[in-house]
Amino acid sequence: SAERYAELEPYIVLPEKSFQNDSAKKWVSDISPVTKQKFPSVIELNTADTSDLMSIKGIGPSFAKRIIAYRERLGGYHSINQLTEVFGLDQEKFDEIKSFVKADSTYIRKISINTAEVSDLKKMPYLSPSVANAIVNYRKAHGNFKTIPGIKSCVLVTADLYNKIFPYLTL
Repeated sequence: SAERYAELEPYIVLPEKSFQNDSAKKWVSDISPVTKQKFPSVIELNTADTSDLMSIKGIGPSFAKRIIAYRERLGGYHSINQLTEVFGLDQEKFDEIKSFVKADSTYIRKISINTAEVSDLKKMPYLSPSVANAIVNYRKAHGNFKTIPGIKSCVLVTADLYNKIFPYLTL
């Protein structure tokens, strides 16, 4: 694609052909080194594969796999700051890479709080089995949630926890 070509263009070196002399008509390649260094384009975390992530300086195969594995557990990243939750990715590493990543929350996989079972809810890293049970038991006792903020009626859903899980919830 044109977009991918634009990303790779600075790394492409093609020989410039010229005649050595007019009488011999012999082609000579003049390969000049690439002198301008271009930083990788911004990578969208929810659609990136390991090779996309590894194009960012400081991200090797292990980090790339962990970033994707955590994305799958979460259901997608709603903020680049969630990268600091990936095992081994500390604040220093995050500061190095944050300008090369973005998170488009339209790719997030949502969980229906009115139909999800305990097993579905506890897959999310933010929800412990006890919180998942509390949400399902509350729904069974009081009926379906009318609004997403209604989940805060569950005793174990604190304000901090609600802020973390809100982007992943739907009715």
